[in-house]
Amino acid sequence: MKHIKDISRLKLGLTILLLSVGDAAHAVGSEFVGVPLLDDILSTIIYSSIGICMALVAYRGIDVLTPGDLSGDIARNQNTALAILAGSIMIGVCIIIGAVLIG
Repeated sequence: MKHIKDISRLKLGLTILLLSVGDAAHAVGSEFVGVPLLDDILSTIIYSSIGICMALVAYRGIDVLTPGDLSGDIARNQNTALAILAGSIMIGVCIIIGAVLIG
């Protein structure tokens, strides 16, 4: 039962984090330098960095919630099924992060 409470707290925390980052990204806007091409390049770099950091945080959260060492089990034991599961979860998380950042 405690494990389910931890998962629901993590989901709530990630949802709040994603929504707050999305709001902050929209508040910044796209007018950094004033030159459209440079603004687009800078926006892409900033949003990509935010997305990658959030995906890494989500991966660490999944690693904490799963029993055992996720990365170690994939690397040492060549567990293909676990690698596919972790990859599928990361693709889903990245789609959600992308949708939040795009707006």
